[in-house]
Amino acid sequence: MDTLVQVCVVIMTLALVATAFAAWRAVKKFEKLAQKVSLGVDEARRTTSEAQHVIATLQDVAQGLKRGSAHFEAISGRAANISSMVLDEIEPPTRSAVALARGIKAGAAVLLGRRARQLFTHHFNGGNRDV
Repeated sequence: MDTLVQVCVVIMTLALVATAFAAWRAVKKFEKLAQKVSLGVDEARRTTSEAQHVIATLQDVAQGLKRGSAHFEAISGRAANISSMVLDEIEPPTRSAVALARGIKAGAAVLLGRRARQLFTHHFNGGNRDV
Protein backbone atom coordinates (compact mmCIF):
# COMPACT_ATOMS: atom_id res chain seq x y z
CA MET A 1 0.00 0.00 0.00
CA ASP A 2 2.90 2.27 0.51
CA THR A 3 3.66 2.06 -3.12
CA LEU A 4 0.08 2.88 -4.03
CA VAL A 5 0.11 5.94 -1.81
CA GLN A 6 3.42 7.05 -3.29
CA VAL A 7 2.06 6.63 -6.85
CA CYS A 8 -1.04 8.60 -5.86
CA VAL A 9 1.11 11.33 -4.32
CA VAL A 10 3.22 11.50 -7.50
CA ILE A 11 0.08 11.61 -9.67
CA MET A 12 -1.40 14.31 -7.44
CA THR A 13 1.85 16.27 -7.60
CA LEU A 14 1.97 15.97 -11.40
CA ALA A 15 -1.69 17.05 -11.58
CA LEU A 16 -0.94 20.00 -9.33
CA VAL A 17 2.10 20.95 -11.44
CA ALA A 18 0.05 20.60 -14.65
CA THR A 19 -2.71 22.73 -13.14
CA ALA A 20 -0.17 25.33 -12.01
CA PHE A 21 1.45 25.33 -15.46
CA ALA A 22 -1.97 25.75 -17.15
CA ALA A 23 -2.84 28.56 -14.76
CA TRP A 24 0.51 30.22 -15.42
CA ARG A 25 -0.09 30.02 -19.21
CA ALA A 26 -3.62 31.41 -18.78
CA VAL A 27 -2.26 34.30 -16.71
CA LYS A 28 0.37 35.02 -19.40
CA LYS A 29 -2.32 35.01 -22.13
CA PHE A 30 -4.51 37.31 -20.02
CA GLU A 31 -1.51 39.63 -19.50
CA LYS A 32 -0.90 39.77 -23.26
CA LEU A 33 -4.61 40.38 -23.86
CA ALA A 34 -4.68 43.10 -21.20
CA GLN A 35 -1.62 44.73 -22.78
CA LYS A 36 -3.28 44.66 -26.22
CA VAL A 37 -6.49 46.08 -24.78
CA SER A 38 -4.48 48.80 -23.04
CA LEU A 39 -2.73 49.66 -26.33
CA GLY A 40 -6.10 49.69 -28.09
CA VAL A 41 -7.55 52.00 -25.44
CA ASP A 42 -4.54 54.32 -25.75
CA GLU A 43 -4.91 54.34 -29.54
CA ALA A 44 -8.64 55.02 -29.18
CA ARG A 45 -7.85 57.94 -26.88
CA ARG A 46 -5.35 59.37 -29.37
CA THR A 47 -7.82 58.92 -32.21
CA THR A 48 -10.59 60.55 -30.17
CA SER A 49 -8.29 63.46 -29.35
CA GLU A 50 -7.35 63.89 -33.00
CA ALA A 51 -11.01 63.67 -34.00
CA GLN A 52 -11.83 66.38 -31.47
CA HIS A 53 -9.11 68.60 -32.94
CA VAL A 54 -10.46 67.99 -36.46
CA ILE A 55 -14.00 68.78 -35.30
CA ALA A 56 -12.81 71.98 -33.63
CA THR A 57 -10.99 72.98 -36.82
CA LEU A 58 -14.08 72.24 -38.91
CA GLN A 59 -16.17 74.33 -36.54
CA ASP A 60 -13.75 77.22 -36.96
CA VAL A 61 -13.92 76.84 -40.74
CA ALA A 62 -17.71 76.70 -40.60
CA GLN A 63 -17.81 79.90 -38.55
CA GLY A 64 -15.55 81.61 -41.09
CA LEU A 65 -17.79 80.43 -43.92
CA LYS A 66 -20.86 81.70 -42.10
CA ARG A 67 -19.24 85.11 -41.63
CA GLY A 68 -18.16 85.16 -45.27
CA SER A 69 -21.61 84.22 -46.52
CA ALA A 70 -23.22 86.87 -44.30
CA HIS A 71 -20.78 89.46 -45.65
CA PHE A 72 -21.47 88.33 -49.21
CA GLU A 73 -25.21 88.52 -48.54
CA ALA A 74 -24.86 92.08 -47.27
CA ILE A 75 -22.77 93.08 -50.29
CA SER A 76 -25.18 91.45 -52.75
CA GLY A 77 -28.10 93.23 -51.05
CA ARG A 78 -26.31 96.55 -51.40
CA ALA A 79 -25.48 95.80 -55.05
CA ALA A 80 -29.13 94.96 -55.72
CA ASN A 81 -30.23 98.23 -54.09
CA ILE A 82 -27.71 100.23 -56.13
CA SER A 83 -28.81 98.48 -59.34
CA SER A 84 -32.42 99.22 -58.55
CA MET A 85 -31.66 102.89 -57.88
CA VAL A 86 -29.67 103.18 -61.12
CA LEU A 87 -32.47 101.58 -63.10
CA ASP A 88 -35.03 103.84 -61.44
CA GLU A 89 -32.96 106.86 -62.50
CA ILE A 90 -32.15 105.68 -66.03
CA GLU A 91 -35.42 104.02 -67.06
CA PRO A 92 -37.74 107.08 -67.34
CA PRO A 93 -35.35 109.19 -69.46
CA THR A 94 -34.54 106.14 -71.59
CA ARG A 95 -38.24 105.46 -72.18
CA SER A 96 -38.71 109.13 -73.08
CA ALA A 97 -35.77 109.00 -75.49
CA VAL A 98 -37.11 105.82 -77.12
CA ALA A 99 -40.57 107.37 -77.44
CA LEU A 100 -39.05 110.54 -78.92
CA ALA A 101 -37.02 108.46 -81.39
CA ARG A 102 -40.13 106.53 -82.42
CA GLY A 103 -42.04 109.80 -82.83
CA ILE A 104 -39.25 111.29 -84.95
CA LYS A 105 -39.11 108.12 -87.03
CA ALA A 106 -42.88 108.15 -87.56
CA GLY A 107 -42.85 111.88 -88.36
CA ALA A 108 -39.97 111.47 -90.76
CA ALA A 109 -41.75 108.59 -92.47
CA VAL A 110 -44.87 110.69 -92.94
CA LEU A 111 -42.92 113.70 -94.23
CA LEU A 112 -40.74 111.62 -96.52
CA GLY A 113 -43.79 109.74 -97.75
CA ARG A 114 -45.50 113.01 -98.69
CA ARG A 115 -42.38 114.36 -100.34
CA ALA A 116 -41.93 111.12 -102.26
CA ARG A 117 -45.49 111.32 -103.52
CA GLN A 118 -44.90 114.90 -104.59
CA LEU A 119 -41.76 113.95 -106.44
CA PHE A 120 -43.25 110.98 -108.21
CA THR A 121 -46.68 112.42 -108.88
CA HIS A 122 -47.10 114.40 -112.11
CA HIS A 123 -49.50 117.29 -112.06
CA PHE A 124 -51.13 118.28 -115.23
CA ASN A 125 -52.54 121.70 -115.72
CA GLY A 126 -54.39 122.06 -118.97
CA GLY A 127 -52.11 119.71 -120.75
CA ASN A 128 -49.04 121.55 -119.61
CA ARG A 129 -46.92 119.76 -117.30
CA ASP A 130 -45.89 121.57 -114.11
CA VAL A 131 -42.50 120.85 -113.01
